[in-house]
Amino acid sequence: MGELVGGDFFDIIKLIVGVPLGIIMMVRGVSRIQELFLFFVFLIPLEVMLPTRLLPIPGMTVSNILLIELVILLYSKRERSSDSLFFSTSLGKPFFFIVVFNALLLLWGVVEFFSDFDYSFMDYFNYYKRAILTPFLIYIVSVNVFKKREDIEKAITIIVVGIVLVGLQAVMEHATGDSRIEGLMGQRNAEGAFFTMYFSLLLAILFGGIGKKLKIVICAAIALSCYGLVFTLSRGAMVSFPLAILFLSVFKYRRLLLPLSILCVLLIYVLPKTISERFNQTYDGPKASALEFGAGANINDNQELLENMDSSSVKRILIWKGALRAISGSPLFGIGFHRWPYVAYEHTGVAKLKSPHNMYLEIMLNSGIIGLLLFFWLFYSVFKTAYRVAGHCDDKLYEAICWGFMGCLVAFFPINMFGSHMLRYQETGYLWILIGMVMRLGIMTDKCRKENLYVKKYMLHH
Repeated sequence: MGELVGGDFFDIIKLIVGVPLGIIMMVRGVSRIQELFLFFVFLIPLEVMLPTRLLPIPGMTVSNILLIELVILLYSKRERSSDSLFFSTSLGKPFFFIVVFNALLLLWGVVEFFSDFDYSFMDYFNYYKRAILTPFLIYIVSVNVFKKREDIEKAITIIVVGIVLVGLQAVMEHATGDSRIEGLMGQRNAEGAFFTMYFSLLLAILFGGIGKKLKIVICAAIALSCYGLVFTLSRGAMVSFPLAILFLSVFKYRRLLLPLSILCVLLIYVLPKTISERFNQTYDGPKASALEFGAGANINDNQELLENMDSSSVKRILIWKGALRAISGSPLFGIGFHRWPYVAYEHTGVAKLKSPHNMYLEIMLNSGIIGLLLFFWLFYSVFKTAYRVAGHCDDKLYEAICWGFMGCLVAFFPINMFGSHMLRYQETGYLWILIGMVMRLGIMTDKCRKENLYVKKYMLHH
């Protein structure tokens, strides 16, 4: 993958094609916000392919610039000066508290750790931008842009095409001889998480009110997602994948339960040998040496791990144990926003560590139990809205989107036990687009129900 995106020739192609196209869309977007938004959605999984070396601001990407332009345009083109970009939805309060609470923790970190020789303010701010600001702005833009069914259909089409492109690149990478692919996500587990999360959406809209031509593309996306998922050899993604399928089969598409169960059983016997070897590697793989770890690993207390599990699993467990020890010192507010990379070695004994490889531990390290509760509040609110819309909406496409989104969340939560996937923009960008879409569907459904109720009352009295 590195050769694909890092060579001089490919850099030239990115500059020749990407820069003019980006400039054209940014200029057109001033008068055509919908087109600019769809272009932004299209670029989400392709972020690694965009030219970033021309940007003078550290950590700022082309997609970030497009996102900022969208926010400015939406704000400037409000119909009335009193109109707000912040719709009154159930996500308003949790999002507000998350943004403000983590901003305060960031400022506290600036004051508390400014004297540290390894401290970098831009590192802290870029992390805040990736983890908090970018998802928030994507949600704000999405919930404002989606106004008609046509807008939603176009966005869904772009998302499906994006998944197809990611899948095609995965197939091409595997065809070149890479036994374990990294794909456009640039990381194996991230690629597996991408395919796992959005498979439920593909499956749901395949049976929803979508056009026949797009169904062919969806079938291709489903096939490519399965292929790509298998050859990422991501254990976390493979464990989360059947949970999402089971959720959809049990709660919505019960007719799929039997064929999917049979398919899963058959796959156990026909999967490539490398897949079963990947799971067996947990115990049979290369063992770690005690010399690889520092004092923070407490090797004397973890001899059994070293003897029985492979090196990757041992490191993962030592990291989790170290993170829990760090959290226990300040469980309510965490150890400091994005402070973990600077103190990880003394807690885990694992060198060059940036992440605890668990989203929930990462949140607690950054913002403690309070931050974790805010996180669950946010996703509970959007899941509740999706379930309500799916139960009361007469439009099959809207219903399918909501069920597919709920399936995405069912995969999203367990897969984040094995990695900090929420922080990777290419992986979860579509998820935040869908969150904005679902909340807009909630607004549209509530408005429709109120209008129907008004009509019924009018008919009764006249």
